[in-house]
Amino acid sequence: MEVFTKIDHQALADFIFSIKSELDSWQLVEIKILSSAPENISSRTIGGILYGNFVETEGKIYICNPKEVLGIIKTGNNTTPEETKEKIILALPPRTCEVQSEKITKSALTKIELSLAEIILKDKISSEQIEERKKRKKSVLMIADDDFYVRTLVRKGFENQFDIIEAENGDEALVQYKTYIPDLLFLDIHMPGKTGIEVLKDIYDFDSEAYIVMLSADTLSDQIRSTYRKGVKGFVAKPFVKSKLASFLEKCPTIKHVIL
Repeated sequence: MEVFTKIDHQALADFIFSIKSELDSWQLVEIKILSSAPENISSRTIGGILYGNFVETEGKIYICNPKEVLGIIKTGNNTTPEETKEKIILALPPRTCEVQSEKITKSALTKIELSLAEIILKDKISSEQIEERKKRKKSVLMIADDDFYVRTLVRKGFENQFDIIEAENGDEALVQYKTYIPDLLFLDIHMPGKTGIEVLKDIYDFDSEAYIVMLSADTLSDQIRSTYRKGVKGFVAKPFVKSKLASFLEKCPTIKHVIL
């Protein structure tokens, strides 16, 4: 069993294709965290519990967003979806999640593929997503940077207060943003694939209320001015210290509390 905290859509599509010849042995599990669940119940917590119950089983678990977990699990022909569902419910904290399990059929595969396409092709953020961002109990912070060290600094510095989403190139950054709708995005100007400038435009086309702060070791004034004209809320030069990033977190209107 493997657990993924971000969705590589091409790899998932390849995996789905690889199991089409033995669909009867696989089940699709969907877990959604209820709005009434305690604040400490996150999709990562639920993903860990699911992994613990199927650790020796072939399959993949995807932490889709802060509220949803998707499992594609090889249960074999003799285990019914009802038995799988009951096993998962017994392992989860009581009254925290809605669980669905079904045999993977061609229609179920189509549902997965359409769900992924909806994320990739979605043109505009919905009013429901905007409200969810304002009301959710734990804020979401995203860092998009091809430098593993920079992503690690941000994650280690703020993971106790926020759900941290990472992207290591421009194309992934756009998909992750549309998937998780973060409260604040720290976005590197220079990345493989789409550049930070290109991602910036795409995100503002999707979400005009996006709160984005640019990162770069390059302090060329023309590039900085161009990002401000596009709507960014600030610029942080590398290398940086935690307090500099925290100053923007304090200003973000959808983030309620920041502990320095």
